[in-house]
Amino acid sequence: MHSGTGLRGLVRVAAGVLASLVVAGVPAVMAADGAANGQSAAAPPASSQSTAVVAAPADGGATATTDDAPAPDFLHSIEVYGLVDGYYGWAFNETNPQLRNFDVNHNNFSLNYVELALAKPATDKSRAGFRVDFGAGDTADLVNAFEPGGTGYLKYVQQAYVSVLAPVGKGGLTVDFGKFVTPAGGEVIESKDNFNYSRGLLFALAIPYYHMGARVGYSFSDKVSVTGYLVNGWNDVKDNNGAKTVGASLAIKPGKATIIANYLVGDEQPEGSDGGTRNLIDLVATLARHTIKEFHELFGLHQFSRALELAWALVAAVDKYIVENEPWALAEEKDEDSRARLATVLYTSAEALRIVTALAYPIIPQASAKIWSQLGLGDITKFPLADLHWGQLKLGTRLGKVEPVFPRADKSTIERMQQMEEKNRGAAAPATTEAGQTSAPAGTTPGASQGSAPLNQATTAAAVDGKINIDDFAKIELRVAQVKVAERVKGADKLLRLEVDLGTETRQILAGIAEAYAPETLIGRKIVIVANLAPRKLRGLESNGMLLAASLEGGKPVLAGFLEDVPLGARLK
Repeated sequence: MHSGTGLRGLVRVAAGVLASLVVAGVPAVMAADGAANGQSAAAPPASSQSTAVVAAPADGGATATTDDAPAPDFLHSIEVYGLVDGYYGWAFNETNPQLRNFDVNHNNFSLNYVELALAKPATDKSRAGFRVDFGAGDTADLVNAFEPGGTGYLKYVQQAYVSVLAPVGKGGLTVDFGKFVTPAGGEVIESKDNFNYSRGLLFALAIPYYHMGARVGYSFSDKVSVTGYLVNGWNDVKDNNGAKTVGASLAIKPGKATIIANYLVGDEQPEGSDGGTRNLIDLVATLARHTIKEFHELFGLHQFSRALELAWALVAAVDKYIVENEPWALAEEKDEDSRARLATVLYTSAEALRIVTALAYPIIPQASAKIWSQLGLGDITKFPLADLHWGQLKLGTRLGKVEPVFPRADKSTIERMQQMEEKNRGAAAPATTEAGQTSAPAGTTPGASQGSAPLNQATTAAAVDGKINIDDFAKIELRVAQVKVAERVKGADKLLRLEVDLGTETRQILAGIAEAYAPETLIGRKIVIVANLAPRKLRGLESNGMLLAASLEGGKPVLAGFLEDVPLGARLK
C-alpha cells in the first residue's frame, strides 16, 4: 500500500484545506515553522460550520474576528492521531532490496508501521504541553537499529517530550525536553507524508532519525524563526560517550519560498575512540513557482508522468505544511499573533491547493472542477491555465459548498459497472469458428474491402491487444535529417532549438534534450525525425517535427542514429 501522494493525496490535501478553512474561518507561503523532518499530526474532525471567508494574511490587513471563548480544559486539549501503513514488495532479483530504507522485504506482505500519537500543544492559555508517539512494525526496528542502549530500548516510542511556552517576546519561547525526531532532511518517518515511499538514500544514510535532549525555539515573526538543540547525539536515547551534540535551525520565508537551514556538530564515536566528530549541514528549500514553470515545460514536451510527479510532490509538501503548522490548534488561540499566523497558514494552504488543482485539471477534469468550485472559484474552464501563478487567490473569497469529491459507490453501482464491462468485453471479441477462423456477420462477405464489418472487427481486437496494423505504421513518415543549428531556448532549461536539413528542405524543431546534449555536440549529427507531424508552438516558436530517442531510466534521452552513411531525406521503413 503506497500512501501519500497521487490522486488520493490531492483529495486528502483538498479535504484538509477545506476543513481547516471551515473550522477557522480565516488564511497564506510554502513553509514549515519547525523541523523539516518534524512531527506528524492529523487535524481533529471539522466542525459543522458551513462557510468561511479567506481573510488577509499577517502582512495584508484585517484578520477575521471571533467571539471570545474560554480556554479548553486539559482533556479536550489533547489531540489524538494514528496511522497504519503496510505494503507488498517484489524485487526482480528475488532477494531483499539492499538500497532501500523501509520497504526492505521481497515477496512479502509487510506491516510497515502502526502509529498512535497523543499531543497537547503548549499555548499562551495553557503553557505546559506534551507529545508522545507510539510506533511498532518494521520501521520501528530499523529506526532503532543504532540505539546504544540496545535495539529494544524505547523502540516503540518514536518521540516523547514535554513542552513549556515561556512568556518571552511576542510569540513566546518554546522549550521541549525528551526524545524527538531530527530537524534534518526533507523526508519523514511516516510514509504518508512523503512523495517517495522508499525515501532517498540521504534520508537513510546521511541524517539521524531522532535525538534525546532539549530544544529551544523562538519565532521573531511569521517569516523568521530559530531553534537551538543540545542533545546526546545521533539516534541515541542512551548516550554512548560523555560528549554532547549541539545544533541550530534557521527558517526564513522570503516571498513565496521557504528555506530551512540546519547544522549539527558533536563527537559521535563511543567513549575511548579516536576522532569521531561529525558535522551535518542540511538545507531544505521549497518554491511553488518553480513547480508551475517546470510542469508546463514537461507537459509541453509530452512528458506527462514527470510533470505529474512534480504536482504530487507539491501535494506532499502542502500535506506536510498543514500537519506541521496545525491550523486547528492556532484557531483555538485568541491572541493577535496566533490569528495572524493562522491567516497566513490557511491562505498558503488554499493557494497551494488551487495551483495543484489547476495543474491536475487536464488529467482529472471532473475531480479538479469540483475542488475548484468548493474553493469558491467558480467554473475552472473559464480560467486561463496558461496564466497560472502564485498569489491569484483573492482575499475575501468565499468557499463554495464543501462535499466529497469522490462519493463512496454503493454495492449495486459496482455490480452494474462490472456487468457493463463484461458486456463490452463480449461485444469487442470477434466470433470464431471451430477451425479457428474469424466468422463474418450475417449479410457480409468474407474478404470484403477495407471498412467492411470483418475488417473492423479485426481492428477492434487488435486495438484491445495494444497493437497497430501495417496501415497505421505506414502513416508515420520517418526520415533522416542532419543538425545544422543547435541552440538553447531562452527561459527553458530543457529545450533546444534545432535547424535540420532533410536534403530538400530545412526545418526548425524544438526538442527537450538540453539536459542530455550540449548544443555544440549536435552540429553535423544525423538523426531520425517524424517528418509528417503537425506543427505546434512551444515558447512562442513553431516546431515542425519530432526527434526519435530512447528514454533511459531517469528520463535521460539517447538520440537514434546510424552506423553507416545514410543520405539526407531517406525514409525509414
